[in-house]
Amino acid sequence: MERGAWSFGQIGPWSKISAEAKDLVTKLMEMDVDRRLSAIDALEHPWIKQQASASFNKTIALDAV
Repeated sequence: MERGAWSFGQIGPWSKISAEAKDLVTKLMEMDVDRRLSAIDALEHPWIKQQASASFNKTIALDAV
């Protein structure tokens, strides 16, 4: 396996995780910093938006970062 290569596997705890959540984790673990999600982009990811009960306030998020 090459450096930085990984997989969720077909068994174990990741087998029960949704495709949307795996997509978020994959984008957060991108080795190329220019392609990796920023904190702001992560908060805008569909899985986060689906899970969040409060609406996202970009101004507050930018202040926090």
